[in-house]
Amino acid sequence: MGETLRKYKRLQWNRQGEIFSLLGQKIITCLVKDISQNGAHLEVTSPEVLLPDCFRLHYGADEQPKCCVRWRKGNEMGIEFMLRR
Repeated sequence: MGETLRKYKRLQWNRQGEIFSLLGQKIITCLVKDISQNGAHLEVTSPEVLLPDCFRLHYGADEQPKCCVRWRKGNEMGIEFMLRR
């Protein structure tokens, strides 16, 4: 998807993150490749690990937002932050 079609600007991040279940159990570490106000592009080192469709992402921010996967391709995925309204 072209940058001009995106609602929010993405920032290159390339920092380690951690994926946790909604119950608080650590599942795997990941690389947060880029991030925006409403989502992120993640890369996991072990694509064979079965990740849930929704989880919490710890990436260095004060909050650990609930996320839902929007797309998957190999060891990469796009996620959407499920913001509180």
